[in-house]
Amino acid sequence: MSVTKTCLMPKAPLTHSLSRAMKFSSTSTPLFIILLPFLPLLYFLYLYQDTKKQPAGSNGLKSYPVVGTLPHFAKNRHRFLEWSTDVMKRSPTHTMTFKALGLTGGVITANVANVEHILKTNFSNYPKGELSVSLLEDLLGHGIFNSDGEQWLWQRKAASYEFNQRSLRSFVVDTVRFEVVERLLPLLEWARRDGRTLDVQDVLERFAFDNICHVVFDEDPACLAEDSMVSSQSAEFIRACSDAQNAIIARFMSPVKSLWRVKRLDDFLSRFAAGGEHSDESLRDVVTNFLIAGRDSTSSALTWFFWLVSSRPDVEDKIVHEIRAVRSASSSGGTSSATFSFDELRDMHYLHAAITESMRLYPPVHLDTHSCKEDDFLPDGTFVGKGWLVTYCAYAMGRVEDIWGADCEEFRPERWLDEAGAFRPDSPFKYPIFHAGPRMCLGKEMAYIQMKSIVACVLEQFSLRYAGGDGHPGFVLWSTLRMEGGLPMQVTTREWPNESLGTARPSTTKACWPKDPQLDDPTHNMERRSPQRNHNGMSQLTSRKAKAPNHLTVAMELSPISAYLLLILILLAFLPLLYLLYMHQDPKKKPRIHGLKSYPVVGTLPHIIKNKHRFLKWSTSIMKCSPTNTMSYKALGLTGGVITANPANVEHILKTNFDNYPKGKLTVSMLEDFLGHGIFNSDGEQWLWQRKAASYEFNKRSLRNFVVDTVRFEIVKRLLPLLEQAGLDGRTLDLQDVLERFAFDNICRVAFGEDPARGWAAPQSAEFMRAFNDAQNAILARFNSPAKSLWRVKKLFNMEPERRMREALATIHGFAERIVRERRERGEAGLARGDDFLSRFAASGEHSDESLRDVVTNFVLAGRDTTSSALTWFFWIVSGRPDVEDRVVREIRAVRASSGSTDATFSFDELREMHYLHAAITESMRLYPPVAIDTHSCKEDDFLPDGMFVGKGG
Repeated sequence: MSVTKTCLMPKAPLTHSLSRAMKFSSTSTPLFIILLPFLPLLYFLYLYQDTKKQPAGSNGLKSYPVVGTLPHFAKNRHRFLEWSTDVMKRSPTHTMTFKALGLTGGVITANVANVEHILKTNFSNYPKGELSVSLLEDLLGHGIFNSDGEQWLWQRKAASYEFNQRSLRSFVVDTVRFEVVERLLPLLEWARRDGRTLDVQDVLERFAFDNICHVVFDEDPACLAEDSMVSSQSAEFIRACSDAQNAIIARFMSPVKSLWRVKRLDDFLSRFAAGGEHSDESLRDVVTNFLIAGRDSTSSALTWFFWLVSSRPDVEDKIVHEIRAVRSASSSGGTSSATFSFDELRDMHYLHAAITESMRLYPPVHLDTHSCKEDDFLPDGTFVGKGWLVTYCAYAMGRVEDIWGADCEEFRPERWLDEAGAFRPDSPFKYPIFHAGPRMCLGKEMAYIQMKSIVACVLEQFSLRYAGGDGHPGFVLWSTLRMEGGLPMQVTTREWPNESLGTARPSTTKACWPKDPQLDDPTHNMERRSPQRNHNGMSQLTSRKAKAPNHLTVAMELSPISAYLLLILILLAFLPLLYLLYMHQDPKKKPRIHGLKSYPVVGTLPHIIKNKHRFLKWSTSIMKCSPTNTMSYKALGLTGGVITANPANVEHILKTNFDNYPKGKLTVSMLEDFLGHGIFNSDGEQWLWQRKAASYEFNKRSLRNFVVDTVRFEIVKRLLPLLEQAGLDGRTLDLQDVLERFAFDNICRVAFGEDPARGWAAPQSAEFMRAFNDAQNAILARFNSPAKSLWRVKKLFNMEPERRMREALATIHGFAERIVRERRERGEAGLARGDDFLSRFAASGEHSDESLRDVVTNFVLAGRDTTSSALTWFFWIVSGRPDVEDRVVREIRAVRASSGSTDATFSFDELREMHYLHAAITESMRLYPPVAIDTHSCKEDDFLPDGMFVGKGG
């Protein structure tokens, strides 16, 4: 039986609810449920179909009645690229046909002649098609990458005109220069100086997003800025794009709601809009299409490029030699600029070849699918039926010997150079990386400018080494070819042999992070940062090792219908047993229910479900009606518990019979994957040693002084300027959000010596905060569930909210593990121990990384949520009581006058003299306690002081 102590809810004008929505995954219902009624019809069509129009040749794949080759696809869905490439390489025509349910068929090809036929010769017969458009419509609308006919043509013409403007090219060069000099190079210098491992894939994605927003809309999301001050709309858009692409690739067609609206329409978008009368919806599609194209394609290409080059020092040396030669030969003669002009980039033929070769092996857009309007035959003789999907696989084409020779799988930039060393392009149908024919990519030149500029500036000054261990990185199947686990790389400074070329090392305009006068303004920092904001769905900047197995990450989950059916079946299976136990239970040990009707088997569960959205108010009213201010409840079967607001009972639980009321296995298990076995989720010896160690450190004067100094910094440098700016601007602040961010910054500095508001801790911290909230919501859902073990079933089948919990935990643990790892590295390097709590704790004994990780998570929970919650309610109450506010202010002024201090903050001794303020905060927490409910388990049968029986268990 579980025992919960709570506080009686006061009569307050503000409705306080515990509403938490439990949503199941919005994925498609399993195919067998949908298709079962249609199987006889499909089989009939299968028997009477035209055998001449069947996909010809199984290409080594066995075809089954009705389902065709679908089992092969299902079996190899996690390694689709490698598997389909193997099949096409074995095929004499490098083409494979497939047949799915009923008459559905299609073709995948790596044949150059077929590609030219699809993209050029018979272009009008191979549009995107209704199926492809419908699959992508929620995300891309009817933008240029997801439209046909007139709709595509007008966008193509308008975009083509603008892409050919010299002014746009100049703007692209200037934008890339700004991003490289002001953000990218300083970041690499910071990583080099601190010896950090960077997730280069993540860095490149943020760089590309900033760049494309600059070019297309003249918006600066600042994803790569020092403080990563991404606007909430930009951050939401980034995360939504990632979620939407995952959903589409996994073929889960839930509608993607718009999370971002365009505020300003400048530059390319303004030109586009001025070209004719376009609806807001069509311009919205333009935004989405160009953002996805501009961010994902270049970042994917460069991620694989840097990975390849890091394993080929001979190629890297040739690139660097060329860069230095161009630098030396430029008209500026040994210029100190950190970037390159358009003409200088144009002279880097070997670099152009290396990037092109990298994309041959790892094409950003690895698959491109079209639909067949009318029956047709490809040049290799393959029949294509009307309505079939026709896909060419650029990834497979790069690995076909008939196209690229026996060394096709080798990274060899020289294949793109002529005898004089000049770049020599090949047929776009042989190399369809930028598409070909009428749909040839308009941004090809812009992409090369961006990629060459980044690579030249980076490799001129730094050397990047892969830190992901042995083995080939895995693939993540998005709209572009991403690297699973990110691209962890170590950054070192490149040596400059001045005597060899007579050149001097170029200098960036920033020695470390760019110095922006606004960055010293805490108002600027605080106003634009939010712990809820996400940065590109970002992976941890301290990189994870890529897994050796090469596979495609595609999640398959239960649908809402299947989830509910499964849960109902499980509960129905146990109902007879529960009823049997109910009939034979000891009536003396049945919970006494005050004013609540108890039903057979389910007990008082209907009352709890009915009032789940107002649980605190409802349970408070029940306990106030009870003579002992205690209520007992009974859920499924024999499961029961007690909730009390009786001080004698609370003392009995927390002190008198403390050993009989631990956290208990049930509570610990529900919190374990979140809080581990930290101090707030452990019992016995495990809790005791943490308690002793923490108690020892908390009683040290040095820690108290460190806390006072940290709070002073946060108040003076960030909180007060923010409030002053809000007052000057007449703006309304969400004080709860401000206090949560303040508390998070503060606890991180005190507990770990980490400042989440600065440098590259900022994006990780924002991701951590979002994940922390998701995990807490999932935990609350576990505790609010009528069946306490129901969350295990949801976790097993990856159902909401456990799916979100799993994703959140990966972020939380990654953030905490990075902090622990850095403490270990400081110790191993012999650096002085910090004053933060974690450094002190780690030095107090031998602790595993896992236990220290739990320390991090537990202290963030305690330090952020409790303080911010208490102050949120305090300011709300005081705002409605001007008499209390006046007395608080008078006391503050009296203490200030007595001390004679003019500092913006107060000393420890001054704070100690503020008795009325202390009382006001205490009274506020009496009415609105930060921890409203605390649950324990009963080890052995017991009676509380008010006579309430508490049964063993729970």
